[in-house]
Amino acid sequence: MKNRGSRREAVGGFSLIELMVVIAIAGILLTVTWARISTLVPIYRLEGAARALAAEIQRARGRAITENKCFMVHVNTVAKTYQLQNKAVATLPCGTTGFSADAADGAKKIDDANSLTVAFSAGSNPVFNPRGTLETSPAPVIALQNSANAFRSVYVQPTGRINVQ
Repeated sequence: MKNRGSRREAVGGFSLIELMVVIAIAGILLTVTWARISTLVPIYRLEGAARALAAEIQRARGRAITENKCFMVHVNTVAKTYQLQNKAVATLPCGTTGFSADAADGAKKIDDANSLTVAFSAGSNPVFNPRGTLETSPAPVIALQNSANAFRSVYVQPTGRINVQ
């Protein structure tokens, strides 16, 4: 016969030291990951803002062609907003006056965090005629810069093509 009362059996689980080691390793990994992500956020914010602005300019060109009207993307560099505006009558040349925004086309922020600077490095607000070509000369180049001095430029070519570089 065995005497079962005199011997204690080990209980399965983690010791306090093992748990503290795992928490320390997880903390170190979290710190390294957080530092890396925080350096990438401004770059992705800049890239996203430039691509969104380029898409809105492309949308203005497409609407000018489909609706047979003159369209302009009014970029306010001080307020860091842009708005799609059209001209009721398709008189050529389109010019830069007489544009108004539809109720559905409100002003949109270029950057929600307000961390970018916006400026025209060439030209001014892009105006598209009903054929989809650019009316303004010189061709506009909109420069976006973040706090880390990274740049993205939105180029609007006279043919209507839009590039982000």
